[in-house]
Amino acid sequence: MTTLRAPLRPRPGGRDPAAVAELVLPALTVVSGLQLLRLMVSTTVGVYRDRLGAPLAGLALFAGCVVALGFLVVPVVRLLGRGRALLWSAAGVALVRLAVQLVPDAVARWLLAPAGVVLFLWFVSLWLARDGRGFGLALLLGLATDTALAGLGGSWDYAWSITPWTVTLSVLLAGAALWALAALGGPGPSPEGPGRRWADLLPLAGIGPGLFLHALAWQNLGWQAVLGGSSPVQAFGLVMAANLVALAAGTAAGVAEEIRWPVTGSAIAGLAVAVALGRRRLPPPASSARPPPPSCWW
Repeated sequence: MTTLRAPLRPRPGGRDPAAVAELVLPALTVVSGLQLLRLMVSTTVGVYRDRLGAPLAGLALFAGCVVALGFLVVPVVRLLGRGRALLWSAAGVALVRLAVQLVPDAVARWLLAPAGVVLFLWFVSLWLARDGRGFGLALLLGLATDTALAGLGGSWDYAWSITPWTVTLSVLLAGAALWALAALGGPGPSPEGPGRRWADLLPLAGIGPGLFLHALAWQNLGWQAVLGGSSPVQAFGLVMAANLVALAAGTAAGVAEEIRWPVTGSAIAGLAVAVALGRRRLPPPASSARPPPPSCWW
């Protein structure tokens, strides 16, 4: 006798919450991961170098060790299983980001931020191994949300300020990520698919350098304001407009499925804009020029 499982009926009154969680969870994890990454860089310089007197090579070694810990995702999956590893990494990023917001001590932040970055690296690997569909759109949404939060705070990360509204915002974002994780019903291990070729994995290598360029220049409001000789408000509007265009292109590419022209066209257009902006000259120095914003680097 063979038992056939009937398909589940969609819930009445709107979309399935799991479908919304599929976008909300990776997007909010990207937001928290980017904030933890910037916080790790700042606290490593401020604590490990300035306070503890570590040499420059020590800073590079510390950052390299943090990134190398991302490769421990393989034994973690073997120990916990893919579903539990994804669960703990997603919840860990949200909770570590919330803890960083509540802890004012610089040394504690220096120790917490790298732990959150490692969990973020694990989450990206596990989410892509789980399914990976829609991660590109979630990544764009996370970048836009992170830039919007920085712009509304005057290009200053709200992680450095412990006030009622920053704590409330951190609680809401962490709660939304945990809700999305619960709405997925405890993601289990995905079925093993056919072996992948190295050529299929090469595009994933661009995620790290892409995030670095976004943090250094493209999504850096202070850098954009200084380079373009514009006000922080104008730079914020320009970057957010670019984010909206990227989200529109990503949505079109997701709807098109097998049609590759939206992806290729948006990539070529984005590269052309980046090259055009890179050719713009810095404004000449003058005594009356206003100083750059405090977050010109991160």
